Amino acid sequence: MYKFVFFFLLLSTIVTSTPAPERKKLIRIPLTWRPRPPGDKAIGSVGLFNAQNTQYFGPVEIGTPQKTFQVVFDTGSSNLWVAAESCTGSAPSPRVACANTGLGYDSTASSTYVANGTAFHIGYGDGSQVNGTLAEESVSLGGVAITGQVFAIATTEIWSPGSTSFFSNDTVVGILGMGYASITTPTTGIATVIDNMISQGAIDSGEFSFYLARDAGSTAGGELIIGGTDATYHTADPFVYVPVTDQGYWKVVMGTITVKGNNGVTGSYCTSGCPAIIDSGTTLNIGSTSVVSSLAGKVGAVFNSSYGIYLVKCTARLALPSISIAFGGRSYSMSGTQYTLEIGDPTWCAFGFLGDDSEDFWIIGDVFMGTVYTKFDLTNNRVGFNYLKSSY
Repeated sequence: MYKFVFFFLLLSTIVTSTPAPERKKLIRIPLTWRPRPPGDKAIGSVGLFNAQNTQYFGPVEIGTPQKTFQVVFDTGSSNLWVAAESCTGSAPSPRVACANTGLGYDSTASSTYVANGTAFHIGYGDGSQVNGTLAEESVSLGGVAITGQVFAIATTEIWSPGSTSFFSNDTVVGILGMGYASITTPTTGIATVIDNMISQGAIDSGEFSFYLARDAGSTAGGELIIGGTDATYHTADPFVYVPVTDQGYWKVVMGTITVKGNNGVTGSYCTSGCPAIIDSGTTLNIGSTSVVSSLAGKVGAVFNSSYGIYLVKCTARLALPSISIAFGGRSYSMSGTQYTLEIGDPTWCAFGFLGDDSEDFWIIGDVFMGTVYTKFDLTNNRVGFNYLKSSY
């Protein structure tokens, strides 16, 4: 008995004198969203698509002294790039960041700028391109600083006739990629911002999560949490995880897409699973043209060649059948008001699915992500989903 007493006293002394390391606080980045004008392109890692809805962005600080840049947080790409203060753009006109307005990055104004000189180029599906050079800088995200971050300074932007500049007429001047380092450009393996936050001890784990607000009456876009999740947003149900099948994009196996309405309208697709990437930088859900055409028919959406998307009557949104998408055996349902988007037209709203057979996988974008709480886990190479609380 005395031996056991001594053991517990000794254990108590050890625990008391050697406290557990304090867990690092979650890094919070408030997101803003903006309506996209008709004819504008939704930014995605695979291409630019005609999606007249929203784009989520927030602040990142670069340089010494720090300067704040508004960037899109994109799980469908992996590079960090921002426009140079003196960048140029092709017709119709240079975007705001290319007009020397103080929004772009100026290497001469930062004492921590380190030249790299490697040429940078990234292209998108409609022929739009961004060119520039790589450099290294101090970067701060959510008040947490990292050093030696390789990023690109975009010096030219080219876009094709009929499309618009990436970020014309607003304050967004770049993209912060949150995919795997295996798809960085111009060379693979460039440490991403999240990689450096892990290696430099800024966060305890390689988890980050999104709550994307979908209130068209507010510019508040939700919140990006780096280093974990926030139970404020999701229900007490356990997260359902799906493993990443290709560590480049956040590529997983998507389960069945189901249409179900009170009027007897039903349909099931991808019943044996379909590959899909989870992409916060793309507005719509994009995939098989035959599946999307069938989905559109079941909800009464008609294709509009001017916009390049399917449209539905806005007055019909409340009566539309639900569409659910399954991951990990759990289905997540979207109502008609959730999978259709206001586009500034008094009569027509956009259908949140677009057909495109240029890739062999689906792109699951903000239309779906705005209805769930999504966790990306670099440590365990998986994506987790949970239900949003009813208040969100």
